[in-house]
Amino acid sequence: MLRTLANAWKIADLRKKILFTALIVLIFRIGAAIPVPFVAAGANGIFSDAQMSGTFMEYLNMMTGNAFNYGTIFAMSITPYINSSIIGTFIMNSSPVWQYIYFMVMLPLTKARLHAFFLTILYL
Repeated sequence: MLRTLANAWKIADLRKKILFTALIVLIFRIGAAIPVPFVAAGANGIFSDAQMSGTFMEYLNMMTGNAFNYGTIFAMSITPYINSSIIGTFIMNSSPVWQYIYFMVMLPLTKARLHAFFLTILYL
């Protein structure tokens, strides 16, 4: 296995991909250890073991690597972005003004993503 990794490291494209993957994993692990400000998480976390025993919260905590119980930055993953995109889509389809802006002015995709970003910030 070490020989395989050494051979993969010699190829520049694979080396870039391995380093990028390692960097992303490192960033995620750091973000999963930084608590969200103003969340009162004690030594055992937000919920005690008795409160979470046999509930959906226990499953969610297990899937996030205990990050959800301590209220960390990356505990919610991409959920706020997805929710704001869905809300933005509902607003676009329900308001004639937004429909006009979207269809007639041809809002570029970058601006639509920028709106989703700001909705994400507001959602947090």
